[in-house]
Amino acid sequence: MSIQLTFTQEVKDRWTAALRSGEYKQCHQMLSDKTNAGLPRYCCLGVLQALNDLTVIGFGTLAAKEPDDYARTTIVEGLSLEDQSLLAMMNDDEHKSFTQISDHIDGNISAV
Repeated sequence: MSIQLTFTQEVKDRWTAALRSGEYKQCHQMLSDKTNAGLPRYCCLGVLQALNDLTVIGFGTLAAKEPDDYARTTIVEGLSLEDQSLLAMMNDDEHKSFTQISDHIDGNISAV
């Protein structure tokens, strides 16, 4: 049995608003970095992770937290691995800003 987070319009809107808010500082090559003098930094997918209490199971797969059973994986339904990989590339390789990434999400990734 798996638990899925559905990529609804509400989830999408909260994510892009958070990316644009300035409350999340950006990092690269990892979902989050909490070692920077106590000031956490996130990649774009790390912000989605933080907003929805998700944990990562494998590359590009975001899974809902199951404290006693991490073997139960789940993908964010409606956010394809291809989209996740592209967003990671924009964040990590192209060093796009969170605003630029938000614009891409809004214009190119549909909610379920």
